[in-house]
Amino acid sequence: MEQKALVVSLNQWATFDDALKRPLEEVFLLPYLRRSRWFRDKSRCIRELVVIDRIPCRASSGEGRDSAWLLVVRVICTDGHEPVYFLPLGLALGEEAARIKKDYPPGVVASVECEGEQGICFEGLCSRGVQHLLLQTLLSGTVVRGAAGAIEGLPAGMARREIAGLSRGTAQLLRGEQSNSALLYQDRTFLKVYRALESGENPEVEILRCLATADESCPVPRYLGSLGYRFPGGEKAALALLMAHVPNKGDGWEYVTEESRHFFNHLLQRISPEAPGVDDPVRARAGNYVATPGTRGRDFLEKVSLLAHRTASLHRALLRGSEGSSVDSFRPEPFTSDDHQWLVSSLHVLIRHVASGVRQRLADFPEAAMPLAEDFIAREEYIHCLLADAIVPGAEIRKIRLHGDYHLGQVLFTGDDFILTDFEGEPARPLGERRKKGPALRDVAGMLRSFHYAVSVTCHEISSTAPGGRALPPSLREWWYRQTREVFLKTYQEDIRGLWLVPGERADFQALLRLCLLEKVVYEIGYELDNRPEWIWIPLEGIRFLLDQQDELP
Repeated sequence: MEQKALVVSLNQWATFDDALKRPLEEVFLLPYLRRSRWFRDKSRCIRELVVIDRIPCRASSGEGRDSAWLLVVRVICTDGHEPVYFLPLGLALGEEAARIKKDYPPGVVASVECEGEQGICFEGLCSRGVQHLLLQTLLSGTVVRGAAGAIEGLPAGMARREIAGLSRGTAQLLRGEQSNSALLYQDRTFLKVYRALESGENPEVEILRCLATADESCPVPRYLGSLGYRFPGGEKAALALLMAHVPNKGDGWEYVTEESRHFFNHLLQRISPEAPGVDDPVRARAGNYVATPGTRGRDFLEKVSLLAHRTASLHRALLRGSEGSSVDSFRPEPFTSDDHQWLVSSLHVLIRHVASGVRQRLADFPEAAMPLAEDFIAREEYIHCLLADAIVPGAEIRKIRLHGDYHLGQVLFTGDDFILTDFEGEPARPLGERRKKGPALRDVAGMLRSFHYAVSVTCHEISSTAPGGRALPPSLREWWYRQTREVFLKTYQEDIRGLWLVPGERADFQALLRLCLLEKVVYEIGYELDNRPEWIWIPLEGIRFLLDQQDELP
């Protein structure tokens, strides 16, 4: 079925009959999913898309053109995978359609011809009616039924007081490359909408709900409630999470890349064009930049130390989370030799899978990334040998619930402090695996890898725009990373001392952190391969750096 526009009447839209449902399923919805960042299954071969539920959002005026539909769609892949997504749709005609196309071009699902008028079918989270329905359902704790399932509101006790006075039509759909969607209500509350509906307890909802009742203050957004979707068979999935809005100056990624950009531009002006590397005078200037009290470089390292403090605070709160929870899902457990073996075994499987993907798509790699990819493939067996010789920590440590996808983009920077967000875990991993307890060093490894990402991107940008094509010496970039890493690890270890969250012996600590770093960087290679191939060089460079630094304590 080929159509340039979705042809629909107001009655067909109001009733969602087959004349509307079929073209949406067969022509229009899948292309929209594929170009949406939150769609996780871009790399899969998809056989068909099926609308499995539709929940009406009626306009108060009663006009069909102002109503919207909250769709639940199943994506049926040829490999047997059948993920489910939440996809609200609105209909706009005339001037309203023109406004939405101008204000939010990515939200256009299809052009529409409706009873002589031109319009669009658009992302329903732009609809004021949908925004109001989601918030009011959550706050009231009511149930909105669809053709098959239902949406259920689950407010926290303080939610009604927190949001008293929020009026209809005041939400803003936040833009940006996110793995979910978000609505901001009057700069006071933040509704995170989960697009992939997975049956089971959502780790983010679970963790923030637990931390809201924990005795220890933790640098996370205040939990206000959630929305759930109940499937026809009774299974439940998280649909949205409501939190207090955190005023901020951007995320940790923006802060760290800006500071590293300033650092390298500062030093680049002092490096002789003839110098093949970083000579001692330049190293001395770099050292002074971060060591002198009151300088911007010193302030940056103090902020890195503060982020390590906040990371330790999170882990202490998760360690003690069971005190405020009636379930065992937060109770700390020993990290045993079996757990270590599971980590190693799963990493063996991940390496084989990712290396196979790199081989299959090697011809499509950017030219600059080709040598790095070939090096990774050549070292695959070497990596497996390293894993076979991995040291099991001699002393008992605890495994706890984790952030699960900890990096600079998951941290809000207020200007003076950091607030930790986004506790879903790595989106490519199954829900049950994201809820598993593990060693705290998995989160630490995620942040260290994020620092390496930040410095890699910054140096690449500076080198590509520097006058005369002057590249930053790799040794200077590595110096910046080592300084940042050292400060973060030193502060973190001091803060969690005596809690048995990390091995006490240097060799054990080193071995487990390397294992966690290796797990993270291999995951990153697979992620970039599927989502951002133009960034594949960063984790490929990262794994080479990690393997070449085997004798250095991370």
